[in-house]
Amino acid sequence: MYMPDFNGIRRIFSNYWFHAIETFGEFNIEAECPKIVAWAKRCLQKETVAKTLPDQKKVYEYVEQIRKRFGNG
Repeated sequence: MYMPDFNGIRRIFSNYWFHAIETFGEFNIEAECPKIVAWAKRCLQKETVAKTLPDQKKVYEYVEQIRKRFGNG
């Protein structure tokens, strides 16, 4: 039986924060961490992984709301 790598699971979930981090942080994660981004893209090709994760735009909108709420936006 396959046992998931829990660090891998954690990293995949952080992948959906990349868009918000790049936009608000004004930098390119792919340029800074190309191996992590390539690994995340490979993981997202698996249907079981891709369908369980939130939409990056929704995560971005959430971060935007939080920033506005606390006066950072």
